[in-house]
Amino acid sequence: MELKNIFQNIENYKILFTYKDDKTSKNYVVYTDNTRRNDGTLNTYAAIYNPDNLQEPLKKIESQKEMEILDGILNSIQNNRY
Repeated sequence: MELKNIFQNIENYKILFTYKDDKTSKNYVVYTDNTRRNDGTLNTYAAIYNPDNLQEPLKKIESQKEMEILDGILNSIQNNRY
């Protein structure tokens, strides 16, 4: 996935997973730039996206509950992978 950064330069990211919440009808994408934090964990990012218009800019997730759901899915994926 390619996104423009704040300087309008294109950067490449790897999509880890997408998720559609049936209750809110929102579509989420969780992705990484494959960099790591000082503790060795992978930097991950999440946003709301429009699957019908992939050129539309990603939207910021405002709700802590939404982030907790996505974090739970990511942790589940990571735990099943090892």
